[in-house]
Amino acid sequence: MRHPRVCSASVSTLLRLLVLSWACAALGAAHADVVVSETTELKFADVEKGREIVSRRDEFIDALSAFDIKSRMQVTDRQPTKAEFIEHVARQVQSWSSAERRKVTRVTRSIARTLSSEGLDMRLPGEVFVVKTTGKEEANATYTRSNAIVLPQTTWLKKSDPELEVQLAHELFHISTKSNPKLRSQLFETLGFSRGNDVRKQLPESVDRYRVTNPDAPFYRFYKRISVRGKPVEAVSILVASGEYEGGPFFKYIGKYMMAVEGSGYERRIAYESGRPILRRYDQVRGLYDAVGRDTGYDYHPEEVLAKYFEFLYLGKTGLKDQQIVERMRALYGR
Repeated sequence: MRHPRVCSASVSTLLRLLVLSWACAALGAAHADVVVSETTELKFADVEKGREIVSRRDEFIDALSAFDIKSRMQVTDRQPTKAEFIEHVARQVQSWSSAERRKVTRVTRSIARTLSSEGLDMRLPGEVFVVKTTGKEEANATYTRSNAIVLPQTTWLKKSDPELEVQLAHELFHISTKSNPKLRSQLFETLGFSRGNDVRKQLPESVDRYRVTNPDAPFYRFYKRISVRGKPVEAVSILVASGEYEGGPFFKYIGKYMMAVEGSGYERRIAYESGRPILRRYDQVRGLYDAVGRDTGYDYHPEEVLAKYFEFLYLGKTGLKDQQIVERMRALYGR
């Protein structure tokens, strides 16, 4: 992991962070909150708090489709209810071991040092929770819910410190954009997306039931002008499953599409052709990530593309095809 040289402008901030970190160590070590910045602490959620967080009726829960629920619960013979799904997720929350706390603490302190030395202010909320789960509720993926990062015991907690560090920085980016809508819009503009109304509730049931919802970005309100068969079209990113859930991780069913819309501003509406919404696979359009955002294939959603570019910023990568995205991020997150 690259830890850049400390610049003079951030020495005093870094010293304050070190003093706070030493104080936490002196106070008991494994169970103490972890300083991320002068204004943010990372807290380990116990089982009760973790269940409260993942059971919240937030934007993600509201957006869940029939496929989302079946595939995340891995149920093939019936359609579970949203209430059953919430109970299922809550059952996956686990307690932290001392070794896991130490690992996450080490990694978080390293993140705090890097953010300070780079002069980056992520504009995080005062508290960021980390919740440990079995991973069964989200196909062993790391994800966020409101101001919490959910870490599955089966995958990322078993990674090396440098790997976990980059992943936690990635998830902190999602917390940052969730907490700062204006900042999120400015970041999306670097990829050519503009904000408008959310068109999810306009979807016909024939498409909506197969939607795959990303807990880090459970919305359909950012639009980009692309080209389909040579014609300019404004469209929104959407994930749609390939068919009925028949078992296995939901990731294998995901199809990545752009859905055409009409109108402008906050009066956009889904465009139809032959009675169906116009959906085009990423490889059927031009002007999407072949135009900007070309340095990553992790393109399930523009939010995820941006999170990868934040990783590049965090790691100090240069020479990218779209280095300007990293530099814009640096400007937006600069102190």
